[in-house]
Amino acid sequence: MELKIGLGLGGTITSYKLVKSSGDPAADRTVLNAASQVRSVSGLSAEFIRQHSSDIIIRFEVTAQ
Repeated sequence: MELKIGLGLGGTITSYKLVKSSGDPAADRTVLNAASQVRSVSGLSAEFIRQHSSDIIIRFEVTAQ
């Protein structure tokens, strides 16, 4: 599963979108619900934010238990 996030100044989350489904609607909803709760990411350098302001991809691996 892949989640794309956009970063604004100071690490503010400006957007998020599921770009690759896990195939499990419940898992996809869980990731989207979690993403909706995050307002910003701290600890990122200004240079990192400038270089990646619109194309951060977070990959999640879903495994059966």
